[in-house]
Amino acid sequence: MPNFLNIHCLKCRTDIQIDIAATVLLRVTENGTDADESKGGHHDYTPRSDATCNACDYYGRLQDFEQEEEAEIAEATV
Repeated sequence: MPNFLNIHCLKCRTDIQIDIAATVLLRVTENGTDADESKGGHHDYTPRSDATCNACDYYGRLQDFEQEEEAEIAEATV
C-alpha cells in the first residue's frame, strides 16, 4: 500500500504528493499556531473534502483520488 488511504492521482498516477483540505484544531502560541500542541490533534476530512495533487496540479474531491478497484467495488454494492 503506497499511502494509508490507498489513493493516487488519476491524472499523473502519483501516490505521494496528494494534499487534503481538512479541519484541524490549532493551539495559539507566541509564534503563531501549532497543531501538535492542540488537545484535539486530529484532522477531520471526508470523501467530499477538496484534494489536490502537487505533482501535476490535478484538483478534485478526495473521493476522486480513490483507486479504481475500490471505486468499482463501491459502485457494485450500491
